[in-house]
Amino acid sequence: MPVDLFDADVPTVFAWRVERPFGAWSVVAFFNPDLATAVERRLPLSRLGLDPVERYLAFDFWRQRLIGERTNELAVSVEPGSVTLLALHAATGVPQLLSTSRHVAQGAIEIDDLRWNDAERTLSGVSTGPTGSAHDVFVYVPGQHTWTWAGRHVRSRDDARYSLTLVDSNVLRVHVRFADEQRVAWSIDVDDLPGSKRGS
Repeated sequence: MPVDLFDADVPTVFAWRVERPFGAWSVVAFFNPDLATAVERRLPLSRLGLDPVERYLAFDFWRQRLIGERTNELAVSVEPGSVTLLALHAATGVPQLLSTSRHVAQGAIEIDDLRWNDAERTLSGVSTGPTGSAHDVFVYVPGQHTWTWAGRHVRSRDDARYSLTLVDSNVLRVHVRFADEQRVAWSIDVDDLPGSKRGS
């Protein structure tokens, strides 16, 4: 959906509302057709049909990094002749999906299921992909953490089909490998992560 269809001769902001059984989020693309100059874009969340007072987690698909929490509006910088592609998830207060590296829909195609078990403090998911391929799933873990850092990444778990790596203060990357199957189940036990009481 072009968001700024009547703002200029050529629309440059597009949004897609993704709805899956395990959650809903918005994918927003900011285009810059100028091949010489970077541009700054600002967009009220209400233009996307989102509640401007709610907190949203903004994740940059191409840079594969968390932009941060946003309320009221989005402000992004778009390089010349480029596009900034964001996934916006309402913050839930528990570990939740941010994005994936496989598809611009960022979870709509390659995730079959995702569940948070509050009693066991475990996030479980099922990812799909062609055999012989791999992709990343990015998960937000809220709160203050005392992760054990060793350089940029800390490997917290390895499995034949997936591995977990801390890539930021609140972001965990699940690297899923499809060696000889097209569906891989994975899980994150928050209390087993480095810096937690059990994972210290």
